[in-house]
Amino acid sequence: MSFLRADAQGVYWMGEDRGLRILRNGANTPEVLAFASPQSFAIDSEELFYAAEQDASHVEIRKIKRDGTGSKVVVPGAMAGTDIMLGSDLVYFKPDMHSLAAAPKAGLGLMQGIVAGRMIDNVITDSTHVYWMESSSDASNDTTLTIWRRPHHGTATQMVASGLTLRSFWEQGDDLIVLSQEKSIVAGQEVASFLEIPKAGGCARILVSLPKSRYPPRIAAVAIDGQGIYWIATEVDGAEFSIWYAPRSGGIAVKASVALHDENLALTPTQVFWVDRIPALTTYTSFIQVMDRP
Repeated sequence: MSFLRADAQGVYWMGEDRGLRILRNGANTPEVLAFASPQSFAIDSEELFYAAEQDASHVEIRKIKRDGTGSKVVVPGAMAGTDIMLGSDLVYFKPDMHSLAAAPKAGLGLMQGIVAGRMIDNVITDSTHVYWMESSSDASNDTTLTIWRRPHHGTATQMVASGLTLRSFWEQGDDLIVLSQEKSIVAGQEVASFLEIPKAGGCARILVSLPKSRYPPRIAAVAIDGQGIYWIATEVDGAEFSIWYAPRSGGIAVKASVALHDENLALTPTQVFWVDRIPALTTYTSFIQVMDRP
């Protein structure tokens, strides 16, 4: 099971059989909407956007209504494993490792190049802009990267932040929430921090800092909304996982639950969802877990 999502209509996930499923609110049985390539998918108020495998290196991006009807090709050729992000009336994707493009959500429209010639990663959107993380070479996660943004229907590209050792970032309200990992000058240990950076650019503010002496620096799945920041971290012994949260405005991290896997986390206004994987004889059995938010 991978790529968990949740919204006001239900919970969505991809099963081990590549079936893209929804468990609607109030229902007891999930429905299979489509079979997809095992990578990320996106949802809006009416449709799901997912990848269907073409060959080892390419996929087509398709959309389907939430009732399972109206399947349609949106992008005939994209890089396998591409992020699929929605913004305004556009769907964003990567044709290859070194470029970012967009096409109309309505389907089979003219592809628009956004940026090319750099290593593109961590593509996200809000109602007005697309954001991405960029480096100039095939570097490791320790490389200092730059965050850029561009309007959905404009050509002016703006640098939002640079000079941080970024691992990933998310958007929330007027800010970007950045997971940064640095070496402490005093102790020489790696310190992971969630930072807040204005989307229009500006100084970073630390929301919560996670030194290795308290929590390991490895943070996997992250989910953020206007109430809080949630993440799954590896415990000190490396054999177990735990779910933590901190207020969106910043503060002390609090352990909320244990977990048996570290890849999937989703939020609704009142609940937290994650996936536990239980070892079986030859494979794993996956369970969606839910708890009320602290």
